Amino acid sequence: MPPPPPPPPERTPLLHKPNTNRTLCYSLLFVFLLFCLLAYCTTFDGIHPRTNPSFSHLHNFCADIQPILAAEYLTRQVRLAQTLTHLNATAFIAEPGPSMSYYTNVKWSLSERPFLAIIRPDSLALSRVNITFVSPAFEVARARENIKHAGLLEPVGIVEWEEHLSPYDTVAKLLASTTSSPATVYLDTTLRFFIASALTNILAPLDIATSVSDPEIVTLRSIKSSAEIDIMRCANMATVEALRAVKSLVKPGATEDQIAAWTFRALEAAGLRKTWVLALVDDNAAYPHGEPGKNKKVGEDGGMVLIDAGGSLFDYESDITRTFFVPPTGSNLNMNATRLLAWHAVHAAQERALSTIRVGVACSSVDLAARDSLVTAGLANYFTHRLGHGIGMEGHEHPFLNKGNTETRLEPGMTFSVEPGVYVMGEFGIRLEDIVVVTSDGEGVELLSGGLAKGPFEF
Repeated sequence: MPPPPPPPPERTPLLHKPNTNRTLCYSLLFVFLLFCLLAYCTTFDGIHPRTNPSFSHLHNFCADIQPILAAEYLTRQVRLAQTLTHLNATAFIAEPGPSMSYYTNVKWSLSERPFLAIIRPDSLALSRVNITFVSPAFEVARARENIKHAGLLEPVGIVEWEEHLSPYDTVAKLLASTTSSPATVYLDTTLRFFIASALTNILAPLDIATSVSDPEIVTLRSIKSSAEIDIMRCANMATVEALRAVKSLVKPGATEDQIAAWTFRALEAAGLRKTWVLALVDDNAAYPHGEPGKNKKVGEDGGMVLIDAGGSLFDYESDITRTFFVPPTGSNLNMNATRLLAWHAVHAAQERALSTIRVGVACSSVDLAARDSLVTAGLANYFTHRLGHGIGMEGHEHPFLNKGNTETRLEPGMTFSVEPGVYVMGEFGIRLEDIVVVTSDGEGVELLSGGLAKGPFEF
């Protein structure tokens, strides 16, 4: 019998039959979708900037900057003691805040329980300075740890007070035992009223008078050392770079909240802490510190953006303001001529003020120089605030540059803002702010921001 015929070859079901046309269609569809995705991302970055930029180029911006060293704190204490002796004063009293940090590097939170630093001249001490902290008894252990962490070079005393007793009695007993009456004790300018008044009342019967810090004491913090200036220079240059990075993201459609969020992220990427931001668009910027409750956005026809921002580096503050124009979508660059002229007038006022800064010049003269410049432009009535404020461990501190401050004369090492502005209600606001330090050389001033704004469309 012949062998059976071989089975027919297995046929591929029609459903799985290769189809080159269909494969080609799928490939083309994939390429098309990929192209659309790339186009969307490009558009999103260009017209609607990224909502979560990393600002990685700002990382480690101030990595080479060092905090204030222990030896400098001792120098500050000695200068304060010498000033107290010159003023025939017995002591200086401060509570947690910039002055306590400046002289002792001790950080502490404010509460209803007084925690005080008493700094006194002491001829028996090696450094001629005595520092005693007055602490709640139950916080003494923490106080010792904080003082240890401060790394002070000289021994520091702690006097404690019990919860059921008066801290002011403790201060009075300490001063009475170390002071010959009559005497004067200077209180830090930021000491809270309830503490200042209690100290005044309890020391008066001991013939110990209290007084708010003398201008000589206030000036000690106003004149910055080279180490302080190094920190402030980097902090302010970092702030400028952060604003420059944010500006590149701002396009029509960006809101004030978005701009502020980017700025916070950029400042923190640059290593600044305790950051703050004021971002205003167009007529919202006519309010120098903003109009609450409004979240304006840059229109499709473009607009103006004011960003005032800063942060802290090793306890020293930065404060920079830039106002810039955002071009409209498309090629139409027909910007408002009035606003452009106003921007240049503010810039010229800033330059005029800077050219006035020299050692020995009154703060009022610098302010008036900026105002005179705006008079020429017909905009002086729209400059509604002082020209500047001191800056250091506080964002606003002595000296203050206003036309009434004829007594304070500029000294080498003083740092302050120069920030003229023009504010037209219902229309726009422009402010340009840089931080400067008074120098003793022929230049008179150094811009700690690295340079002024270059123009209304660039930094």
